[in-house]
Amino acid sequence: ASDITGDYTAGVGTNNGTSLDIDGAIPDQIAQYETAFTGEGDYNAQINWNGINGEDPPTDGVGPVGAQIIVRNGDTLNLNVSNIRLFSTEIELGATLVVPTGVNNIRLGNVSGSGTIVLQDNELLPTGEYSDFLACDGGALQYSGSSTYSVLSGISQIRKVVFEGSGTRNMPNSALAVCDTLIVNGPTVAFDAGVTYNIGDADTDLLLIEDGVVSITNGSTLNVTGDVSFEGGTFTGLTGTSMQITDDLSYSGGTLDWNGTTVSLLGTSSQLIDGSFTGSGTFDDLVINNTST
Repeated sequence: ASDITGDYTAGVGTNNGTSLDIDGAIPDQIAQYETAFTGEGDYNAQINWNGINGEDPPTDGVGPVGAQIIVRNGDTLNLNVSNIRLFSTEIELGATLVVPTGVNNIRLGNVSGSGTIVLQDNELLPTGEYSDFLACDGGALQYSGSSTYSVLSGISQIRKVVFEGSGTRNMPNSALAVCDTLIVNGPTVAFDAGVTYNIGDADTDLLLIEDGVVSITNGSTLNVTGDVSFEGGTFTGLTGTSMQITDDLSYSGGTLDWNGTTVSLLGTSSQLIDGSFTGSGTFDDLVINNTST
């Protein structure tokens, strides 16, 4: 190493007037931006960003590059361009990050927060590190659009999942824990054969079917720690499948066809069955194994 000579011209140098005065060649701080609009805004619009700590606005038509960004509560940020590169992305509770169909080559860096990422006809999340976001106290995923595609591939847990739009969403063929709430409002959601899906981890959590179709195929199990509420749409079961519920079961709309699915009430406190479970909605196999006294 002693034989190597020359000037060091990379990194952050001194600011003392010497020949090594290269202060700022590589900044020692990463640019930070926060969303600055009301409602919805596009990523590449300069007007939609505030620089943090005096940071200059990003280039209009491009948006932040290599930066740390925060999507603030109440804001919906639309990633309307491809080739986005970020150091980190924080999505606050009440904020939404939309990944439209057709965009690609997006890197979100370290992703955190309790807000929502909306995937429009996109099977996979953008490249990033999602350990914090996919924790049980992390964020939510919403799958929308009109096509048929697989969802939650390679994901073992997530706080909340929402299915919107139309088409079909094929659930993964591996165990999945939705720690809080799963909502179906529009598409067909197909639960794969022979897989156990855990929904909720407290009695205040929820499986809610508002519209669309939920189909559960042979050997599948839905373990719901919380409430199950049928408000619309269609639920289609099959012999050899089961739904296990620790809290209340309610039916106020839609079509039920248990078709042999075993429904088990496994709570440790009083459970309520509310609604008219008649016709095709008549239980084929109802098990009450509540341990409360």
